[in-house]
Amino acid sequence: MKRLRAAPANPGSLGSCDEINISDPHATTPTGGIVGVHSPLPYRVERAGKWSRFDVLADGPHMVVKVSGETVTDVRDEKLREGAIGLQAGGPRDQARYAS
Repeated sequence: MKRLRAAPANPGSLGSCDEINISDPHATTPTGGIVGVHSPLPYRVERAGKWSRFDVLADGPHMVVKVSGETVTDVRDEKLREGAIGLQAGGPRDQARYAS
């Protein structure tokens, strides 16, 4: 899962945050969904075992997640409008490369 727009609980901590799921088989919030905010189900991105590019827009309450160029999530959520951006690996085999 990728952490997005965290509200720090204390210095050095990400605290609570939005999480973008990168786990293809996740039962309720598959790849590109934001846990507790938006699930793309019944649609599922078919990316298991492949590298994917995630483009994320977090502009105030508006959040857009694109997976390999395909918009999977486009929602508004008022819970976290600003904060730090952090990343979290969901499993021991998860890998990430960062580009600007």
